[in-house]
Amino acid sequence: MNITCIKPVKMLLPNKNINLKKWAVIACDQYTSDAKYWEEVQAQVGDSPSALQLTLPEIYIEEPDVNTKIEKINRTMQQYLSDGTLQELPPGMMLISRDTGGVTSRKGIIWRHGGYVRVERNGISAGYRYSG
Repeated sequence: MNITCIKPVKMLLPNKNINLKKWAVIACDQYTSDAKYWEEVQAQVGDSPSALQLTLPEIYIEEPDVNTKIEKINRTMQQYLSDGTLQELPPGMMLISRDTGGVTSRKGIIWRHGGYVRVERNGISAGYRYSG
């Protein structure tokens, strides 16, 4: 890949008062269609601010009330933005490190290239459309 310009990106993170154990949600492939897993996560999170409230697990995509779920996700995101649950960081890049327990730490960086936010980890890069 020939990169000519890397730019900082605006990022949102939960504010310092948010319980990060309830905020973080793991949506690994082995769990995306496991109803029991999502029920257990919802029981742990309850009504607390959480990335779960902003997520539509794959298992629910075909349900008849999917549009209602999407509307609720959008309302919750607007609420998190307006009430300060999510706070915008100054434009920048973020180094992420993930310990999977079975292998050495996996590192990645989040940055902006053109109109895309890039997530690069272990030499593999993925792009997401950026609208900020």
